Amino acid sequence: MALSMFNSLESAKKRFNSLKKQLGNNAYKALGTQIAFENITEKDGVNSAIDGNGHFSHHPVEGCNHESRFIIIEQLP
Repeated sequence: MALSMFNSLESAKKRFNSLKKQLGNNAYKALGTQIAFENITEKDGVNSAIDGNGHFSHHPVEGCNHESRFIIIEQLP
């Protein structure tokens, strides 16, 4: 399973706002209400190429505990 990530806060907010226009308040149900940060390293897994929207998929190695490393940095509007 891949984790959906972005290369910057700005890219994540732009994508969320785009999805919110399409989904309305269901965007919060599907994606949550916060943006989090984590510093991932090569030991954490494999990443896809970053697309034109700053998005990439992160495929974590088995046993990597990302949840304990996320830092919430912003509430979504």
